[in-house]
Amino acid sequence: MPLQQTLCVPGTTCSELPLEKRKVIKKIIASAIVYVVLWTLIISFTAGVAYKAIGDRRVLYLNLATALVIIGLGIIYAIIREVYYFKNYFYDLKNDEIIIRKGFIARTELSLTYNKIQNIYVDQDWLDRFFGLYDVHLETAGGSSGVEAHIDGVNAANAAKLRAVLMEKSKQAPNQTRVGV
Repeated sequence: MPLQQTLCVPGTTCSELPLEKRKVIKKIIASAIVYVVLWTLIISFTAGVAYKAIGDRRVLYLNLATALVIIGLGIIYAIIREVYYFKNYFYDLKNDEIIIRKGFIARTELSLTYNKIQNIYVDQDWLDRFFGLYDVHLETAGGSSGVEAHIDGVNAANAAKLRAVLMEKSKQAPNQTRVGV
């Protein structure tokens, strides 16, 4: 079964400007790096303490085997999580709002009206640069919106198109009227 965004049906923005499949590999590599570093540190520390206490080299080998199993299970979990996350990632630019649905276990849906958008920017982390991926962030007056409201893992052309369309829609959006202030 090919890897595709199953929720991005024809006529939605994410079907026209899809996420790149390389995003899955990038996220798996990022997770693998974290698992390897974290478990290497944990197992190294516990193996050293256990070896000093017991003085038997078999403890070191057992800790190494345990680390390899845990790292392997972590990578398998990362593969399942990222494939599922990718398949269920959805975004659509409607007439008056953008809708973003994402998540693995805890699924979230974000609906953001264009008149609330204050800043739109495109960025890359070091792995994004390596894989040629871009993230499009939407900021509102709230502090965490740039982290939560973003479309991650698009190519350069799609990132530029998304930014341009979002900029235009946010400029054309009617100002919000305040009620009860």
